[in-house]
Amino acid sequence: MKIKEAEEKGYSFTGSYERSRERLTEAIKEIKRKGYKCSIVTEPDSKLSRGSIGTGYSIYAEEKYFTDEEINDLNERLSNIEARKIKALKVYEEKVKEIDEEEEAMKSRLQELKTV
Repeated sequence: MKIKEAEEKGYSFTGSYERSRERLTEAIKEIKRKGYKCSIVTEPDSKLSRGSIGTGYSIYAEEKYFTDEEINDLNERLSNIEARKIKALKVYEEKVKEIDEEEEAMKSRLQELKTV
């Protein structure tokens, strides 16, 4: 399949690119196993390569693949936010405890000075 055909089907580049088509077969099997429509696309020579590198291959997948990837990423980031909140709360509590201890030390020193 060519890039234009893949784009006409509504597919987009997944980020997987290889010089060898065989290297992409396992990756595309995994994507298809998850239930997404996808295809290996022949990438033309780059104008910058001046033809010395040759043709490569990439995986293009339907939009649902990208939507699900984003959903998974956001869920993971949200769970990390909860962990970050807990960590920040612990740091906050430690700081408050340090300030309380400092305040108590100042009050006792002040009391000492007043009684002298």
